[in-house]
Amino acid sequence: MTQRPLMREAAGPDRDDLPPPDLRSEPRLCTLFRTGKLLTTEGETICRVRNISANGFMADAFPAPAVGAQVALELCEGRSQAATVVWAQADRFGARFAAPRSVPEMITEAFGSPNHRHRALRVMPRSGFATIVHGDHVARASIVNISQTGLQVFAFERFLSAATQRDVRIEIDGLDPTEGILCWVRHGAAGIQFMRPLSFEALAHWLWATSLAAGPAA
Repeated sequence: MTQRPLMREAAGPDRDDLPPPDLRSEPRLCTLFRTGKLLTTEGETICRVRNISANGFMADAFPAPAVGAQVALELCEGRSQAATVVWAQADRFGARFAAPRSVPEMITEAFGSPNHRHRALRVMPRSGFATIVHGDHVARASIVNISQTGLQVFAFERFLSAATQRDVRIEIDGLDPTEGILCWVRHGAAGIQFMRPLSFEALAHWLWATSLAAGPAA
């Protein structure tokens, strides 16, 4: 018997900056189009949550996890909800939560208050390297974590200094070069904000490619 999808896709624009829906009564199904973090047995990646209910969610991922896979969804840093994948088609899947959740509570976690916006979720790639061009200096660095809006790197060549120019060029292996701003430096590590956010598709495919390059998870 063909597995029926957990929920029906709702039409709407594919954006991460939509305002929170009306929460005066708890909806059975809520359209999000929100980037979330997906934790799987293969590591961390991102997904685009298309809609969500008290019992589960539907999302895009590259590739979609297999039916029966145990995953966890984060809509804000450090708050994950365990789920089981119940159907998967190409790059889309539906998952059922291990325990029901309040939809307004999940929306509040995802969007925060009207006057506060959560920062983009950071993902730790299994492997990732970048070349950082800072003034006249060039150095290789390992990627500690990355999001659509920036990344943290660690460079053994500790030329990075908050006292020098703050504009940097980031050449991430497997992605197009981009420009950024050096936000902080500490003991060889540095935080960099992208001038232009990475697209969901670019980052999702890059995370998948780096996971394949790293080989099977331990």
